Amino acid sequence: MPDLDSYDNLSTESRPGLEKDFVLEGWEIQKSYFSYRDNSYNTNFGLEDYSHENVPELYFNVGVKRNFITPFISYMSPLIVVALLVFADLLLISKKEEDVSYSGFSSSGVLGYCAALLFVLIIAHVSLRENLAADGIIYLEYFYFAMYLAILAVSADSILFASKIKIKIIDYEDNLIVKVLYWPALMILLLILTLYAFY
Repeated sequence: MPDLDSYDNLSTESRPGLEKDFVLEGWEIQKSYFSYRDNSYNTNFGLEDYSHENVPELYFNVGVKRNFITPFISYMSPLIVVALLVFADLLLISKKEEDVSYSGFSSSGVLGYCAALLFVLIIAHVSLRENLAADGIIYLEYFYFAMYLAILAVSADSILFASKIKIKIIDYEDNLIVKVLYWPALMILLLILTLYAFY
C-alpha cells in the first residue's frame, strides 16, 4: 500500500509523486495519480500461499500532452516551403521569349531545382522517421508523399512542355491549366490522403 496520507494533496492536477520543476522536453505534464489494476501471473514469486488470479498491482500514472508548436515548425514548415517553391518553379515554365529571357527557363533547370527540393524533403522525412521511431506510416508522412508526387508531376510537366510532343492540357496558353490546377490538385490529394488515414 502506498503511504497516501503523507501527500499534502492527491488531486491529479497537483501532480502527486512528481517534483514541481520536473521537465519533459516537448511535452506538457498535465496530471499524475496512483491506481490499482488487477493482474494474473503464472508464478507465485516464491510465496507458497500467493494467489495467481486477480492480484491488485499499484500503478503510478502520468498524463502528458505533446506541445504542438515544436513538431509543427520542425516538420510542417519544410513541407509548406517546398510546396511554395515547387509552385514558383512551375510558374517559371514558359515558351514566350520575353518570359524565357527573364526567367531563363529550361527543362534541365527545372529538373535540377526539383531534385534539390526532393533532396531537402527526403532529409526532413528521414528526420521525422528517426525521431518518432513509429511502426507503419503515420498521418504526417502522407503530406511528404503528396509533395513527392507534386515534385514528380512538375518535373514531368516541364519535360513534356519542353518536348515536341503536343499535349493540349500542357501546351494551352503557356502551361496555364497546369499552373492553375497545382493548388487545387494538391489540396484534393491531401484531403483524399486524410480521409484514407482516418476512415
